[in-house]
Parts: sequence; C-alpha cells; structure tokens
Amino acid sequence: MAWTFDDEQVHKQSVIGGQTSSCVGKTDDEKILGSQYVENGLHVGSPDAFGLMEGTVMINKSAEQQGSFALEVKDDEHIRDNLWVEQETKTKTLVADKIDVRKAFITTINKGSCNFVIDHATKPGHKLRYTCIEGPTKDVFVRGKLTNTDVIRLPDEWEWLVHPETITVNLTPIGAPQVLFVKGKQGLEIKIASHSNLPINCYYTIYGERADVPREPNIFPAEDLLTDKFVGQ
Repeated sequence: MAWTFDDEQVHKQSVIGGQTSSCVGKTDDEKILGSQYVENGLHVGSPDAFGLMEGTVMINKSAEQQGSFALEVKDDEHIRDNLWVEQETKTKTLVADKIDVRKAFITTINKGSCNFVIDHATKPGHKLRYTCIEGPTKDVFVRGKLTNTDVIRLPDEWEWLVHPETITVNLTPIGAPQVLFVKGKQGLEIKIASHSNLPINCYYTIYGERADVPREPNIFPAEDLLTDKFVGQ
C-alpha cells in the first residue's frame, strides 16, 4: 500500500520498516523527539543513481541542491570502522592519533604527479609548486663541480644505498670545449679523463638506483595495490 501527500510532520519519531523503535528509545519517556529509524537502505538524491542497494545509506547529488557536495557535514564526523575512498581524499589539516604506515601506501602514491608546495620567498601570499622527477626506477642522484682534479668522490652512503652497476655519469664542460669521459670506477671514486690539454673543469650529475629497497615491475595488476605486496617496502 502506498499514498502520496504534500507535507509530513512527525512530532516524536519516524519508524520505517521496523516493528519497534528501540534503537532511539524503548519507552515513550526515552524517545528522542525528531529521531528516525530506517530498517534497511536509505537513498537520498537522484532516483536513478543506484541500480541496487549498494550500501545502508546511499547519497548522491540532486538537481535542486545549491552546494558542490553530495554530503555536507558541519560538525565532527566519527567513523567506527573502515573508510574507503576510491578516488581522492583532500584535507586542509590532517590530525591523527595513529597512522598505520603499513596500509598508507607510502612507497606507492597513486596520483597524477608528485607535487609539493612551499611558500614563495619573494611574493607574499603566493605559493610555489614544484614537481618531483619521475621515472621507472628508484633513483638517487648527486651533482657538483669538478675543477683541477680528475676524481669524483661519491657520498659514503652510496656504498650500501646504490646498486653500483646502475651508476651513470653526465659531464658538462665549463668555459671551453673538452672531450671528457669516465675512465673508470673504484669503490666510491669515479675517475675522469680528458683528451684536451686543458685542466678538467666541468659540472657533473650522477644517478644510481637504490639498493636498499626491492626492485618492482613497472606494470602490474591494479588489484595488487590492495594486497600486502606493497606493505613494508
């Protein structure tokens, strides 16, 4: 049986589908005025947004709403169990008692690009957005200037941090053309040589792939993000 009318006013409680209203007060004295109990699903918004009962509460935008969000919460929100977000989670300030880094995917960030934002030093009220260099390998680098010497000394931590066979060296002559090349590598020292009679004077950039974390395939099934394959790495 169904009926249609314009307005409904409930002075005490509204109970849909349940035989009792014990969830919001067992007796008349305990009942919370204006409370509502729904036995099964609650759907708010456009009538054709969900083809089946996907959740206990299903909320989507309607044509009449004025704001941008399908759900607006003014005060605090408390979630007892898990919160699953399929696309993005955005926040101005994050305050947490505990963050389980094993489930935070700190080694794999699923986003369009790896940006960071800092205050602009010379333009008050402005920010500076930079993007990290990205590639298929987990590289680290060191750069500097080589003058009147033919040896580049790598950082001490590269002895355990970097796979030695992955090290590559880029050399840029300064002041005049020079035919520079890598003559050899011994431990943490890289020997540079030149075919010109000029003293060595160049910039260098050296890359190496990290050895303290496991290598991973660049292409993998999307469902692997939800497994322990990305935990603790």
